[in-house]
Amino acid sequence: RAAREIRAAFEFDPEAARPADYRLLAKTAKAGGNVKAAAEALKGAVRRFPMDVSLRLDYAASLTEAKLPAEALYELLHLKMVVRGDASQIADIDARVDRLRQEAEASTPEPDPQLESMFSYLADADADQHDAALPTIQEVVTMNGGASLVPLLMLGRSLKATGRFGEAERVLAQLAE
Repeated sequence: RAAREIRAAFEFDPEAARPADYRLLAKTAKAGGNVKAAAEALKGAVRRFPMDVSLRLDYAASLTEAKLPAEALYELLHLKMVVRGDASQIADIDARVDRLRQEAEASTPEPDPQLESMFSYLADADADQHDAALPTIQEVVTMNGGASLVPLLMLGRSLKATGRFGEAERVLAQLAE
């Protein structure tokens, strides 16, 4: 009944919803066994309140629960790019990324290829091995059809780092559009 009432309130006046309302909607969806609907509710919240870091962390957690770990990783990496100055939030984001990495490595029979490639890219890029990282991030972009912001940003970063400025400019211009 609570879930029906919350959904009805969203249908009546979605502009009046606050982050707590989206969290409540996600919580009721999750309690009803629908983790994908919970993730969708939080996705709507993130669109509406893009600078709410705790909401984005909740969204990343819901993506993990919905068995979408690559999307959760992209959300965490996006957060890492925009969060500035708050060491506790950065530490929390890093811990969540490490947890995703450990879960990916422990997954059987085989890890998610997109996730595995993204972690391989991150290891190379963090070590300033952009020549080695470039083919990997290109593969990630191809795997997700160029639909995710973070892999495209990372591709632009690696293209720039390898001196391919024209290609980097095209990728970043595409993102800006």
